[in-house]
Amino acid sequence: MNLTIKEIRLRNLQILLKESGLSKAAFAQKVGTSAAYISQILSSKTKRSVGSLIAKSMELAFNKPTGWMDNQHLDEQTPDKTVEKTGDKTIDEADVAANAEWYGTFETWDDDKTPLEPDDVVLPFLKEVEIAAGPGRTEVVEYHMQKLRFAKSTLKKAGVDQAHAYCITIVGNSMEPVLPNGATLGIDSSKISVTDGDIYALDHAGALRVKLIYKLPGGGLRLRSFNSHEWPDESYSGDAAKAIKVLGRVFWWSVLR
Repeated sequence: MNLTIKEIRLRNLQILLKESGLSKAAFAQKVGTSAAYISQILSSKTKRSVGSLIAKSMELAFNKPTGWMDNQHLDEQTPDKTVEKTGDKTIDEADVAANAEWYGTFETWDDDKTPLEPDDVVLPFLKEVEIAAGPGRTEVVEYHMQKLRFAKSTLKKAGVDQAHAYCITIVGNSMEPVLPNGATLGIDSSKISVTDGDIYALDHAGALRVKLIYKLPGGGLRLRSFNSHEWPDESYSGDAAKAIKVLGRVFWWSVLR
């Protein structure tokens, strides 16, 4: 059977996986790539293939002679395909592609006892507080009693200056299922120019809110919730929109379940 070089390398990858007895993650680590990349090569739904450099890495990692990945090996047994029956369809193992990567375990810390690492920074939260101007009147202020630890490198990767970064907490179900009640969000206060459909934190007449924002003619704004069934769109004309102050763009969020 005449196979293309892509098909030959795929079959040889399958042989190496079976011979090694390793998981995809351990196999990927041994050859210097990611488990997601190996899964994408094995999946029939993607067009990823074993490139020349990674083929060479596989040969070196498993003590195969140069060019082994590019040749058919009739005396080697191609691994059996594992078939799983689900309620919807039959799935071949080669069709299963990873959509996540393992980065490591959590590291806990304490405000008073754990010193910051050189790459660490703590971000304050924004909070509504009642003001003396009248009953029920509130304003949004910086709240230093609650802080969240971030790596400076993480903020840099997101294009966020730590001097402009804050955190807030979602209350209620208006932004579910994406941002459920209790979710913590990172806000970049340097990004206050509205891009239609992006998520922003707002000071709306003293109320701290998080919404998708769309610009309307005449300087108006439309505020949209993910849970639009229970929370319909809110449209504000140019004058009414003046009570809405964009505090910053949401660049990160985290949810505990």
